[in-house]
Amino acid sequence: MWQKLVLTGRLTEARFTSRAWPAHRKLRAVLTDAGVDLEVHEDRMPAAAAFAARQQLDGNRSIDGADIVTRVRNRLVHPKEAQEPVYSVKGLVTETWLLTRHSLALLVLRSIGYRGSYQDLSKTNKWVGQTHLAPWA
Repeated sequence: MWQKLVLTGRLTEARFTSRAWPAHRKLRAVLTDAGVDLEVHEDRMPAAAAFAARQQLDGNRSIDGADIVTRVRNRLVHPKEAQEPVYSVKGLVTETWLLTRHSLALLVLRSIGYRGSYQDLSKTNKWVGQTHLAPWA
């Protein structure tokens, strides 16, 4: 995110580190720029979709993959309650890990200029060898 937002001049260092640009906003910006789908598909990630449905956002925007990755990460790293909501949704931590791994792989591929096919690392129910064209290709 630093490379894509600060080193390119899109944000200043002060703006990048300010509360005006929280982690979910930075992640959403770089994934959106890469053309990555941020929608949480209930058929592929039922636990993440259930978690998203229970979360509240300001305005009319729905919870997306960037929100889920950063919220789950923050709740695991900075717990505030004895029984965190992330543990009450069976499979949420696993699905968040899959989503994070998928997003990171796409961002790495984009950063090296890759324009071919890739395997969606967020899916667990796919055919062996099933690939998709990179979103930015």
